[in-house]
Amino acid sequence: MEVYTIGHVAKMTGLTEFTLRAWERRYGVPLPNRSHSGRRVYATREIEKLKLLKQLTENGHVIGEIAHLDMPKLNALAKQSDFALADAHRIQNLLTAVKECNLQRLSALLRHTQLEHDTRTFLLDIVSPLLAEIGEQVMAGELDIYHEHAASSVIRNILSGIFYSIEQRTEGNPSQILVFAGPEGDYHEFGILISAILTALNGKNVLYLGANMPAISLARAIKKAESAVVVIGCSTSNQALSTSQYRNFVNHLTTEVDPQVSFWFGGARNNDIRSLSALKKRDVLMLNRYQDLEKALRNF
Repeated sequence: MEVYTIGHVAKMTGLTEFTLRAWERRYGVPLPNRSHSGRRVYATREIEKLKLLKQLTENGHVIGEIAHLDMPKLNALAKQSDFALADAHRIQNLLTAVKECNLQRLSALLRHTQLEHDTRTFLLDIVSPLLAEIGEQVMAGELDIYHEHAASSVIRNILSGIFYSIEQRTEGNPSQILVFAGPEGDYHEFGILISAILTALNGKNVLYLGANMPAISLARAIKKAESAVVVIGCSTSNQALSTSQYRNFVNHLTTEVDPQVSFWFGGARNNDIRSLSALKKRDVLMLNRYQDLEKALRNF
């Protein structure tokens, strides 16, 4: 079996001899043998593991959390990291198109990226981070509101196309329909639209009503659809929709909707309505992430 000295290993992996000794002392990796003269010598398998560990730490992983993993797990982690880096690069290209207000390129890049991913991954790993980054850059003054509106028009068009391309069941119990809407005063619809798409992907029937829905109109739609669940998403700022206004919306809705209907709330404003007495006697879920919605759907 061919073995290598610590100097050779340092050159082959790009790690310094100091780092190699430190990792061995702190984390038990690498595991060298000793030559007849007592010098450290390393087998090929240790070098391959070190190369992977160096790659993963450069991608942001903490050595203390991954040093103990075997090669199959490290390879799987490296593959995930490669995908994450590729997606980060895609998002940067999309942001460049937004900054240049090149909507044709933005649309083309999004559609190409959509083809490279399954729909769920496209929504959660591309669209959602892109929307968040656009919002943050608008807040920081790096993008103008017109950039956000222009990008939103393109993204909304693509997401609507995805939603209406998902075949929904036309037969069965009407109570299996989930109604999705945002409260009156909240014009941010992407969170609730993405949630509606994820729900349709999970084989559920969806009535999507969009943002800025008055409570009385939403109540009528729930009654008309004979739905057992309404999903309400609210992420707008307090300046656009005050806490009291949101609470009034929910209170009004509860008085108009059958007590048997479950209310699922999502978005950044959940804490505003969490303690409402009107919700105490109703089946209520507070969803903080899209994954929480998917879990609720599996139990529905």
